[in-house]
Amino acid sequence: MSVLKRFFVRIANIRFDPNESALKNDLIDALILAGLTFFTNLASQAVISQINLVQASIQAGLIFFTFLAIKRGLVTFKS
Repeated sequence: MSVLKRFFVRIANIRFDPNESALKNDLIDALILAGLTFFTNLASQAVISQINLVQASIQAGLIFFTFLAIKRGLVTFKS
């Protein structure tokens, strides 16, 4: 299975029930999304030729902690 295919399969299997998932898996999922956010932010900044690592890091950190809070059940949302 290719790396890209495994990546999309993992993203597709994300569950938002803290009782169904382990902290290790939640951290891995949050890191994947934070990394994706960081690098897509850098790529979009490269298009406009102004790369700012601080901005990309802050955005990735916000995504990491927000997603982790949702996965652990600290923040709930209505569906």
